[in-house]
Amino acid sequence: MKKPNNDFTAEIIAECQMIKQFIANDYLPDLIRKTDPESAIRWTIVNLLDHKRNMSYKMLHTQQQCDNIALALLAMLLEKTAKYRNQAFELFAQERQRQITRGYTIARDIATYKSNELSNFALYRLTDDKRFYPFSNDSMLNEKQNHSQSERIIQAGAILLAHRQKECGQVQKAEFLKTASREETSLNPNQRKEVSHVH
Repeated sequence: MKKPNNDFTAEIIAECQMIKQFIANDYLPDLIRKTDPESAIRWTIVNLLDHKRNMSYKMLHTQQQCDNIALALLAMLLEKTAKYRNQAFELFAQERQRQITRGYTIARDIATYKSNELSNFALYRLTDDKRFYPFSNDSMLNEKQNHSQSERIIQAGAILLAHRQKECGQVQKAEFLKTASREETSLNPNQRKEVSHVH
């Protein structure tokens, strides 16, 4: 059985684009329609991603759905700057690809990071709130990176995309192992011996 090879980027972004379109079509929460929409969007992203909070969103949505909504809102936040209009998801994907070429692959993320560390890191990049900084060393602190606000939003989007890829990868790995186990169980004893010799 061939192990699937998929970085899930297209699927995640397609879903987030639909969410973004839904939000843009005037289905924004009342809070975001207030006088300071940028602050409201940031506040909403924090509440969607902060796993310690128990907001109404989490009563209505799974954490995966909350992550996707947050990614859609990050895109809206970036695209409030005319320079980045309709480019946010493409920029998130480009930055994520740059991370992968530097070795931050899905497999590495699954092996390295605990469940919420990447989403917390995305929150830190966006808010500069050190309560969300998930690492013991200080090499990735915002003040040491010297990025602009827009660059930090792009990085937050790419990191959140990495978090979603990690979640999808874990689900896919579990399904792959379950299927492989079922297939091996269905073999008769002689076939199992042949498989074991091959390995």
